[in-house]
Amino acid sequence: MRIIDSESDIGLIAASYVKLRINQAGGKLVLGLPTGGTMESFYAHLVEFYAKGEVSFREVVTFNLDEYIGLERGSAESYRSYMNSRLFDLVDIEPSNIHFPDVYAADLEKAASEYDKKIESFGGIDIFLGGVGRNGHIAFNEAGTPFDAPTHKVKLEESTRKANSRFFGGNINAVPEYAFTMGMGTILKSKEIIILASGETKSEALYRAVEGNISTQWPVSALRLHNNSYILADPKALSQVSSASMAKFRACSLGSCGSKAD
Repeated sequence: MRIIDSESDIGLIAASYVKLRINQAGGKLVLGLPTGGTMESFYAHLVEFYAKGEVSFREVVTFNLDEYIGLERGSAESYRSYMNSRLFDLVDIEPSNIHFPDVYAADLEKAASEYDKKIESFGGIDIFLGGVGRNGHIAFNEAGTPFDAPTHKVKLEESTRKANSRFFGGNINAVPEYAFTMGMGTILKSKEIIILASGETKSEALYRAVEGNISTQWPVSALRLHNNSYILADPKALSQVSSASMAKFRACSLGSCGSKAD
């Protein structure tokens, strides 16, 4: 695991790196994509790069990390709608290359298994991008989720529903109680992992990611089990991480240089 701390726009840093990797791969890259407020800048810059002719998504394959269970198809609050309005409808990606967990399937357990098989059929995820919850969750892998968990149905913690209620008019009762999530086991199979975080509200989660024991009570701490993972964050989000740990884990840029400690 490595840490990149920056006062600059972390969304721009991540988007610039993904653009580079897509172009280096001749346009063919498999991405694990998240939603959430932290990612707004990331998607805006990807769309800007596309509009300038600097990158094409025609051969890019995407797998979204999660989706609510129980919303009506086409719901404005669904993660599919989020992705359509911020990226998919604004670039040249092929619809057949866009993948979400099938939350409308009659057999949800089978649908979860098929999602992981689909990821494997593309050779796995090249770059997994994600945010981190205040309680350390990645995607919707809440505290206690085994690190080898596959894609699965999860009951969302109240703290997660409360945090996400801002997307539901502030009404926590409108936030679904269940969701599909890419499991920690699936995530950790990704060739590269980049977690973005900003603001003091994420500082304890990043402290737990870097300091102390690796524990399923803080899923983000699993990053230390992966030999090509990054935390890309601003100083406020990293405010609880000790200077010694920053020195140990700091990297100068995504994809190059720096320690691979732990």
